[in-house]
Amino acid sequence: MRQEFDGDADLYDRVVAAGNIQDDPPDGLIYHCAAVIGDKVRVHDVWRSQEDFDRFVQDRLGPAFEQVAPGRMGQGTPPETWELHNTIDGR
Repeated sequence: MRQEFDGDADLYDRVVAAGNIQDDPPDGLIYHCAAVIGDKVRVHDVWRSQEDFDRFVQDRLGPAFEQVAPGRMGQGTPPETWELHNTIDGR
């Protein structure tokens, strides 16, 4: 999944904290990374399923956004999703 929204590192960090996402990763999340590029935050995730991602948005991300920045959820590019063919973990 790839998505971009208007914001900065502070907004991103506050949403992550409000949703307790760092300390309690959502079910089905395999990998997450985010970068601040100018006045945008770009997020790339790998999820076990579309259903896991949808549940996370409904149950945790949406409420966290609403707590931190009311009305800002959905003010970005729509999430782009696709099936992965392969991943390589370089650790």
